Amino acid sequence: MDAALAAFIDSGYEATSVGRLASLTGLSKAAFTYHFESKDALLDEIASPLLDALAGVVRRHPAEPGWPDGVAALLGDYLDALFAHADVVVWIDGDKAVLNHPQLGARLRRINSRMRRALAGGDRSERARVQAAAVTGMLWRPMRNLGAPRTQRAREALLDLAVDAVGTVRGLR
Repeated sequence: MDAALAAFIDSGYEATSVGRLASLTGLSKAAFTYHFESKDALLDEIASPLLDALAGVVRRHPAEPGWPDGVAALLGDYLDALFAHADVVVWIDGDKAVLNHPQLGARLRRINSRMRRALAGGDRSERARVQAAAVTGMLWRPMRNLGAPRTQRAREALLDLAVDAVGTVRGLR
């Protein structure tokens, strides 16, 4: 799994062949496909723990969390889920093949749609949806651009910025 994730990060999901994955793990193609029936099955195995964690975050919080404590709790839990799966976050955020994958990409879009609705509160305007999307991206992008360790050290500052941005989305700032 670690070798596959490293290959996907390095070359991208589409550009990484089953043959390369097998050779990186020291397995034959036959042995590799015994453990994973397809590259998609491996993709699911790697990405699902992150998606499960993010889905759990949005399920545990109210659909419209209160301002500011409920919003801060939601954003903090979401950010912690990203930190817990930092390598996968960096890979997914930079790999369009994964983001556009019919099952996993769709699942991530559903999770993040629920997140954006929660951040926007009762405001269903286009402006609120776009601003809430920017807040969600504000949590993902530093992981890829700065790396997880630097981003994690700046957790509180990032969380403060995100909470303030949600206040702007909701017209409270």
